[in-house]
Amino acid sequence: MRRALRLSLHTPTRAARRHPERYSAKDPAGVIARLDASEYLSMTDTGRLVRGCLMFAMTLLSLLLIPGCDDNPNDPFDYRMVVQPKYNPMDQSRFFTDGQSARTPVEGTIPINGYANELPIPAVNSIRSNATTFPFPLARKDLEQGRNLFTIYCAVCHGALGDGNGMIPQRGFTHPPSFYLPRLREAQPGHFYDVITNGYGAMYSYNDRISHDDRWRIVGYVRALQLSDPTNTGVNETPPTQRE
Repeated sequence: MRRALRLSLHTPTRAARRHPERYSAKDPAGVIARLDASEYLSMTDTGRLVRGCLMFAMTLLSLLLIPGCDDNPNDPFDYRMVVQPKYNPMDQSRFFTDGQSARTPVEGTIPINGYANELPIPAVNSIRSNATTFPFPLARKDLEQGRNLFTIYCAVCHGALGDGNGMIPQRGFTHPPSFYLPRLREAQPGHFYDVITNGYGAMYSYNDRISHDDRWRIVGYVRALQLSDPTNTGVNETPPTQRE
């Protein structure tokens, strides 16, 4: 290699033959001195050899790194979290005697913001509420929260004032009764809670959208609406089929 390098320094390159005015055959060291490293490596045989060795080394390194990208779940030395042992939904289990990886919640488990009786088909499975009082005292912030939720979920049909004149009935949907009807003024709080939970008539259940406590806050706001207009009987806003 040292001899080849010595020969390459004294042998005119193609660039030297092409531009003789730039090079001096008497001073090959000066030739090298006037060339930068990249130009030297590109012009000499040694440079081409060095570049070839570098490319070979990079190719070999790439081939060695390719197996590291293989996702083999059976590799005992692969400790990445993406391939950690886990059960996907409905996977079979060899650990439990029944062969099921999905486990039934322990007795008494209560969902977050929910109650154990709230099942996917609430109108069939939920327990009807006959409560005559509220389960917790309602403060001003509870009524404000009830108003916000009423505006989001209820006002589109029942109207902002609870008179049943919401935007959806105005466009042809079933007209709900006014909250100011005598029969709804006399209804227990549990009736409204039960309707929100299980649905009633054309109204579907909201138990998967509104939490248990927030339903009672909405009921409290409905009571506040009724008290705000004591002389309104709701007859004029309610269709005849909905008055009784």
